[in-house]
Amino acid sequence: MPIAGSFTVSSDHPSLPGHFPGRPVVPGAVLLDEALSLIGAALDLGAPCEIGLAKFIEPVLAGQTILVSYSVEPSGRARFAGTHEQRTVLLGVARFASPLEPL
Repeated sequence: MPIAGSFTVSSDHPSLPGHFPGRPVVPGAVLLDEALSLIGAALDLGAPCEIGLAKFIEPVLAGQTILVSYSVEPSGRARFAGTHEQRTVLLGVARFASPLEPL
């Protein structure tokens, strides 16, 4: 799968206070936003209009770098995965407002 890029959520991100005290776990919504923004930028697309699947395999902690890869299905949906140190932490499927073409 092609690489869209990577991101790291810093420990001072506004979503982290209280999520969870002593062990700042990045919320799934933040992971999805970051991953889909990278894919949209890599493919020159707008925002996603539908998230068909989002599976969070293991917690992502503040400061961990997530590598995002993707593939485009014949239907035009983008499958994506997020990994940290070669371990999958996030899987999903999304459709964007702009049409995608299979790779």
